Amino acid sequence: MAEPPGPVAHRRRHRRGWPVFAAAAVVVLAVIAGVVIWAPWQAPPLLRPTGLKAGAATTSSVVFRWSDPASGPRPDSYQILSSGTVVGTVPGHVTS
Repeated sequence: MAEPPGPVAHRRRHRRGWPVFAAAAVVVLAVIAGVVIWAPWQAPPLLRPTGLKAGAATTSSVVFRWSDPASGPRPDSYQILSSGTVVGTVPGHVTS
């Protein structure tokens, strides 16, 4: 005859949540520190057009012509100001 089974050994289940949470927190903090150190927090330089010249004028308009900046990439757009207020915007490939 077969012997009756002996006492069943129960294994303790260890909670894995806390160490996993701690490791995840360390990874997140390391990523945040890396971004803060690496990120370019300075604004790019303001590129101004060259050769700005005023052309024909009326009582309500003025024609301007200009060339791309002397160095750097072409801007996405140009803002046209009058007394410090933006009165118009044109795409960066437009030069008048």
